[in-house]
Amino acid sequence: MDPFAHLASGALLGRAIRPTGESWPAFALFGLAAGIAPDVDAPLALFGADVWGRWHQLFTHSLVGLLWVPLGLSLLPFRFAPWRTRFALALGGWTLHVVLDLVARWPVPVAWPASDEKWALLLLVRDFSWTIDMLLVVGLALTLWDPARPHARWIAVTTALIVAGWLMAGLPT
Repeated sequence: MDPFAHLASGALLGRAIRPTGESWPAFALFGLAAGIAPDVDAPLALFGADVWGRWHQLFTHSLVGLLWVPLGLSLLPFRFAPWRTRFALALGGWTLHVVLDLVARWPVPVAWPASDEKWALLLLVRDFSWTIDMLLVVGLALTLWDPARPHARWIAVTTALIVAGWLMAGLPT
């Protein structure tokens, strides 16, 4: 999936799990970081297609990444919420990222190092989907719209369900 979808879905997650009365920008920004964190290895592309193809996702989109990416992100010096809340948001962002990548065309080594097999659901015809991006952006914008803020959690959940339904129904992306 494209980086924009990862960023928007992470921010939506942050908006959805924010406890009442807590700072929504902090949760949205941390969710944004959590949504894109598994692509911390993206600079590997600078070393060529062979290096990119062999190493991208291996340590960040697998069982190994499940351990270190959320833990590493939650240990950074963000003090907007207790550590367990930050870890839960980081784990949720990692999970969303990997699920969105599974939906796309590029196989993901989810079970590595237990298995070298890579999986892809191939629900998208191409890796970038303007439709999915726009659905996520509209959902995020609605959670930030002042009259709708009290309903941000439900708007985020509804947006996720619409995106999932759109993908499962095979509608044009």
